[in-house]
Amino acid sequence: MAVEGTIHMPIGSGVWKNSEGEAGVMQIDQAITEGHLRPAPDITVRLREWYDKPWNWGPIAFSRAYNDAPNPNLTSNQWGPIGLPFAERDAGTIRQALFVDESMSGVEEKSSLWEMDSSKIAVANKSWEIFLERALVEVCAGLDVDYDHSQPRCELQKVYLCGPGASVLPCAGNASAPHAFGTLMVVLPSSNSNFPTRVSYDGELMTFDNPCDMSTTTVMAWYKSARHDVLPSTQGHRLILSYSLLHTTEAPLPTLSLKADFRGAIKSAFEAWKQRAQNSPEKVAFLLDFDYEDDDFKLVEMKGTDAHIVPILSSVAIELGFHVGFATAECEAYRSGPDRYEPDVVSSSDDDSDSPSNWPPAQSIRRHLDFGFLAKVTGSMEKLVDVEGCLISKKLEFVVSDEAVPGNMLDVMREDDPYDQDFDSGGGDNGELFRWYHRSVVVIWPPSSDFAVRYTEDLHAAGAVLSLITPETSRDEHEGLIQFVLMRFRQEPRYVIEVLCHAASVWRDPSLWVHAVSTASRDEGLAVFSSMDSVWNAITAFGFVSIEPALNALLENEPRNCVRLKFLEKMDTWLSTLEAPEIVALAQLWRKSSTQVVLLTLHKAHKLDRKEEPKAIVSAALKHGGVPFLVDCVLPQVKDLNYDWFLHDLALHMLEVSEIDNTEQKKTIASNLLSAAITAADFSPEHALPVAEKLLKTCMGRFNSLNNTILARVTNISADMTIGQTRTYVHGSVHPLLQFIVEEVHEVGSQETKISLLSGLCAVVTLSLHHYNKTRDRFCRADESTADVKWLRALARVASWEGGWDVVVSQVLPSLEEQAFHADAFAAFIDELCRNPALSSTAAVSAPEITAVIISLAKKFTAQKDVLSNPEALSNGVRFCFSVNAIEGGIELIRPWLAKDRLEDPRHLKDMLIPLLPYLYPLAEKHQQIDLLAPIIRQILHAWIDMASAHTALVANIGAWGCSCMHCSHARTWLLSASPEKMIKLRKIGEPQRVHVDLIARLRVPQGLEVKSRMSSAFEASQISSPLWVAGIDTSL
Repeated sequence: MAVEGTIHMPIGSGVWKNSEGEAGVMQIDQAITEGHLRPAPDITVRLREWYDKPWNWGPIAFSRAYNDAPNPNLTSNQWGPIGLPFAERDAGTIRQALFVDESMSGVEEKSSLWEMDSSKIAVANKSWEIFLERALVEVCAGLDVDYDHSQPRCELQKVYLCGPGASVLPCAGNASAPHAFGTLMVVLPSSNSNFPTRVSYDGELMTFDNPCDMSTTTVMAWYKSARHDVLPSTQGHRLILSYSLLHTTEAPLPTLSLKADFRGAIKSAFEAWKQRAQNSPEKVAFLLDFDYEDDDFKLVEMKGTDAHIVPILSSVAIELGFHVGFATAECEAYRSGPDRYEPDVVSSSDDDSDSPSNWPPAQSIRRHLDFGFLAKVTGSMEKLVDVEGCLISKKLEFVVSDEAVPGNMLDVMREDDPYDQDFDSGGGDNGELFRWYHRSVVVIWPPSSDFAVRYTEDLHAAGAVLSLITPETSRDEHEGLIQFVLMRFRQEPRYVIEVLCHAASVWRDPSLWVHAVSTASRDEGLAVFSSMDSVWNAITAFGFVSIEPALNALLENEPRNCVRLKFLEKMDTWLSTLEAPEIVALAQLWRKSSTQVVLLTLHKAHKLDRKEEPKAIVSAALKHGGVPFLVDCVLPQVKDLNYDWFLHDLALHMLEVSEIDNTEQKKTIASNLLSAAITAADFSPEHALPVAEKLLKTCMGRFNSLNNTILARVTNISADMTIGQTRTYVHGSVHPLLQFIVEEVHEVGSQETKISLLSGLCAVVTLSLHHYNKTRDRFCRADESTADVKWLRALARVASWEGGWDVVVSQVLPSLEEQAFHADAFAAFIDELCRNPALSSTAAVSAPEITAVIISLAKKFTAQKDVLSNPEALSNGVRFCFSVNAIEGGIELIRPWLAKDRLEDPRHLKDMLIPLLPYLYPLAEKHQQIDLLAPIIRQILHAWIDMASAHTALVANIGAWGCSCMHCSHARTWLLSASPEKMIKLRKIGEPQRVHVDLIARLRVPQGLEVKSRMSSAFEASQISSPLWVAGIDTSL
């Protein structure tokens, strides 16, 4: 499973993609358990074991003392000849001329080591070169370098003067010249002590004593990847010549030799890989120790262990016919966490201060963001080049679980410093940290994977090769490319068909044409051809018998029935113009049998053919086998294979089929199809309303027997639905469906339709009322209140249907009596009952029965909490009773509000009875009940006048309130104000002042009104209560 741009990694957490290409983050152990990741192929495991083995190195360095070495006769243009053996007086002269080596890191070393470039030194003795050549042969033998294979030479780079305390650091000694594979140093004779040297590489250590005397010249050499140092001396100076060992042939660069047969081990694994196609990786990427630039992907430029691994891998791979290339692996690590690090310190920019060398330590970021526990790690491989540096692919698919060596490649890469990073605080408490890591890899793949690697992202590049073939082009040489293109057919099936069919035509190969069409049409069928001319041309060129398997595959793979049938019709048209009797005879025979096969093996209907498919199937069936074939063979299978919309449309089309003369037979067929459509339909809460409306619109009036089946599907609520989901379903689907039914029945106007709907409608009403009452909030939302008005009006209209009144009385009225509906909805229901002319004409319902129901509902309506003390609601209750001539029932609703205590209550008089008058007079006129309502109106007005007179007396008395002290002024102002308060509180006025205010208030408030005063437990207070103000009468009256 190769996933583009994503590395699947066996670490703590990672990225995977499922078969649909959807990405996610999950634990690797879980992913393996669930089958998203599988164990690495055996070949990859063997290669990883080889890679992880400790390297058993051969000799890493060489040293020998020569007593017969000639004097090189060194001469400097600064101080002249340098005598040997080297003396301390010469050291003093040279120190003054040479500059201090600034590459040394310590002050002590800077003062003890001097260097001079080779361009300022001349070797006058020609025999010195002969000596070096002799020494070089021995050096090659000591380092296991094939002298004849490499033909190395020495090139002088530096001259070093080492004083007391000096040591040649690992970076000293120049081995960076082109094609350099090592360093050779010559310690010239001197009068000082020994020159002990240590050389190490990958755990291997070699130590040389290197005695220094007046007649000994010491030659030392080591590979450029080795580390070396010199034990500091306590006295004296030494003169050292540093040479680069240069490789001069095109052969691989000399590297450290291995004692164990590593080459044989890797060759054995590659041979098994080559022979075994199953459970083998497409390619393998070996992680290198260094990150090389694009121009440095050459064997001679490899460093460290890479200089040993890469030559072994490349030589074995090329020997066995494998392909070798180099690429750059990139790892992206992401983590989100608390923002506890300064963004400007971590985020990347173009400023030099943000270069990797100036970033904070990686462990500090990890500490702040727990970076060791990554949220996500992804990777990719980019810019694959061959050993010559030529670009193969800009991007490469990579699966680390199958193709990475080592298996923990991403973990190893993240041990390095990132080449870039970014921290985004997001302006909140949590931030996001991104880091990117680079490392070079060597990629090896077998010949069978060559096209997959080269054209991993560019199918057109692979197709371009096939588009250029000629009849003389070898088919065998392109077999791998053909298979590669076929394997990628899902990327661009039309392009694959175009390229491979062209190749088949050039090579005159019908088997290739059949194979290409059968494979590339698996998903899209006949849509892979932009024109059927390609098919007709293939039949003409190769013969019908050769192409027939591909035609069968096209019909089988094509998902759309109407396209299959149209293809057969187009073939019939084309055959009628073809002048090839043998082909026509065979093709027509196949076309007829295939038409029957298609009609007997219908695929599930395709939504793109919603309008065409039913007609196409019926037309083809009638043409092929007539009505019996359609009814007995075709229609039975569509009930099980097709969608509800297809069955619905097919049923309607069957009513229009002229070939069936019997109308009842057509209706029976259509009814059976609609019944199957109802069964297959999706009545889930989000689809129930539109599906039910469409099916009911078709069935009402024509297929009434199916109406209740549809309603039963609507009312079949899943037990798993929560109260909230049920409420949403009832308000969003059931209530609107009830309105739809009533409106459609009104349009159809058939009593038979109403009767057929009634039993199913009972279940809808029960569901609506039960779940409405069960889930209704104390205060309905505005949109629900408006919806309630609509569906309750529709419910009231059902009462006029034959049998509808029984439904209203038995189901609706008890619910209305038990539960409190919103005032507007309740009023709408009663109003609809009162003004429904069809209800009064229903023979099954008597006028007294209707009157009794209306009076009962009016009482219930006016007694609800949200309409209590509402004059308009009370007038509506009276209007409901008057509308059914229940005059006494209307009067009974008013009488409780005219009790003596209520008439004397100013607030009740102002808020309820006075506002009721504008509603009562029009009702009296409309229903000619002025004589009956006049006493009630006079009674209310008299109470109002009496209360206004009392207020006038109060105002007059208060006006004579003579005291002007602060507390009396407050009390007087309050009594004359329009304040909504029911009493005034005069706090902390003291007992004498409280008595004073209380006395004056009692004198000035008229008889019949009340003044109350009390002593607060916390402080003294005087409270004046005005029943007149409580009634809310304006003092201006």
